[in-house]
Amino acid sequence: MAQTIERILLLGMTPLAAQLVAEIDRGPDPKRRVIGVLDDHPPPPGHPMAAWFLGPLRALSAVVDDLQPHRIVVALTDRRGRIPVDTLLDYHISRGIFVEDAADCFERLTGKLALEALTPMNMMNFGANRPSTAHQVCAEWAGRSMALIALVLGAPLLALIAVAIKITSRGPVLFIQNRVGAHGRPFPLIKFRTMRTGPTPRSEWECDNRDRVTGLGACLRAFRLDELPQLVNVLRGEMSLIGPRPHPASNQELFTLVGRNLIDRTGVPVSCYALRGLVRPGLSGWAQVRYRYANNLEEEMEKLRYDLYYVKHQSMWFDLRILVETLRPLLRGRIGRPAVAAVPVEAPQPHARPIGAAPSRVANSAARRATVGTVLLLTLLISQPRALAGQTLESKPAPSTPATRDVARSLDYRIGVDDVIEIAVWDNAAIGRTSLVRPDGKISLPLLHDVLVAGLTPMQLQSWLTQALSGYVKSPQVSVIVREVHSLKVSVIGEVKTPGSYPMTQRSTILEVLAMAGGLTTFAKKSGIVLIRQDGASSVRVPIDYDALMTGKQWNGGRGNFAVLPGDVIVVR
Repeated sequence: MAQTIERILLLGMTPLAAQLVAEIDRGPDPKRRVIGVLDDHPPPPGHPMAAWFLGPLRALSAVVDDLQPHRIVVALTDRRGRIPVDTLLDYHISRGIFVEDAADCFERLTGKLALEALTPMNMMNFGANRPSTAHQVCAEWAGRSMALIALVLGAPLLALIAVAIKITSRGPVLFIQNRVGAHGRPFPLIKFRTMRTGPTPRSEWECDNRDRVTGLGACLRAFRLDELPQLVNVLRGEMSLIGPRPHPASNQELFTLVGRNLIDRTGVPVSCYALRGLVRPGLSGWAQVRYRYANNLEEEMEKLRYDLYYVKHQSMWFDLRILVETLRPLLRGRIGRPAVAAVPVEAPQPHARPIGAAPSRVANSAARRATVGTVLLLTLLISQPRALAGQTLESKPAPSTPATRDVARSLDYRIGVDDVIEIAVWDNAAIGRTSLVRPDGKISLPLLHDVLVAGLTPMQLQSWLTQALSGYVKSPQVSVIVREVHSLKVSVIGEVKTPGSYPMTQRSTILEVLAMAGGLTTFAKKSGIVLIRQDGASSVRVPIDYDALMTGKQWNGGRGNFAVLPGDVIVVR
């Protein structure tokens, strides 16, 4: 029998709808297919969703009758008065068509949270269905007990790794770094050192420090053995076995700013990053088993979607599923970590002995000494973890937006109020944004908050953004693209049919501007037209000979139908 493909109809041409289409289109499940999107605002040519557009919302009945969808997904941002609630309810009851919110559908199909759909009220109710306090306490002590058992049983292995690290490279055995724990509280995370000691790392991302990873460190990372000392963090109650991986404290401000979600309805920027702090960080998490290492801000935000999905749906069965999915690739030496090119270092190999032969006294004595040494090491870790570790990394201060800028005067285009500009940062899409310049001349950007852009040329803004972002991103490559120009305006007042200000989207002459204003009225004096142009602190008045303009003649020293400039005012008496 042929397999039934679920046909999905979307309502709303929103960014979340575009993500949902992309996830379904590239997903491994062939049982679902998007048949189209309805919205009252058709997409412009070249829009990625243009091929899916079927028509306005009022065409819903015709589309349902024609295409017969199995599921209708509502992705509208402003739903007041736009959603045909009665019609959708009738489809659900009489035809059995499932009606679902886009955010819920996105979570169900992808296993990650739709950050675009978060609102402040959603965030305040986040995690309302978490396990009870009694369950959390039992889970915490069960995790501590398992960590203690693992530390005792793995003591010889811990001692062997510590000795191998000391033999193969210089530096301390352990690496201690401040990480962000539950409710934003920092704690010292303990790991086996896998990198060569030296200058301050280029960044906290793995791709920028691969050349510093030792051969033994690459082996430890492949099997996640470098994370074993974090069992001490679990024993101390700073971490859990399962939970979002703790981020470096030096990146907390960066991720908080990038994780802001601009609510379309209220315009209030809020950050969803802090929601990770509702649970303890863990040795492994949902993002670790579903995603790879994050090597830039865009990938960090993608992992944040998985982390928040776990926080929202945390349960004992979910933890067990993550544990099983963690152990399966662990045995194959692949935990989402990319391969690191390094020269392998051979660890000391024990002497071979015949099977069944009794161990020698030297071996027994060495094993006892290793066990005793490991117990002493663990005791020291629990009490004073920084005693065996190097220095932690410090965060960089964020560059402040200058209150005033000394901008040289130029005839180049300058960004103004109501212009639409696109800021793009190569390999860091989470920082970029397409924004409308507000009446105060500013736009809002992650990391930099409000940035004054009015009065700057695109090149000047690009130069300033490159310098400001260098404290967060390695060698940022910034592009400033002017999408729409609305600030370059010319005003026409007096005896014209439609006086007002008109945007200059292209070069315009006097006659063209008068045509924009609807032409002269019957009461206009053709000899009483004056163009007023600002020249520094003073203004220049240029009389216009309308009859000469209409006949193509020149006047006033060879002037003809010359082009107007932004800011010009044409007065018709």
